[in-house]
Amino acid sequence: MAFEEEFDLRIPNDVAERLQTVGDVTDYLCERLDVVGRDDARSAVFWRVCRITAEQAGVKVEELSDETSFVNDLGMD
Repeated sequence: MAFEEEFDLRIPNDVAERLQTVGDVTDYLCERLDVVGRDDARSAVFWRVCRITAEQAGVKVEELSDETSFVNDLGMD
């Protein structure tokens, strides 16, 4: 998963299945980064998540928000 590579974190499959929106991924990554002692600002994590999502979904970063659903809005599964 591109998020794992970008943030150098492992996201277990059972957790990944529950991450439905851009905001879900951002919040999860912020929590995990905090646990490992990396205090990245949420806004910076959100921007990186949006950049990766936009690249993979073929959309513009500006089209993404916390509520953007990977399946319902972007057709990703």
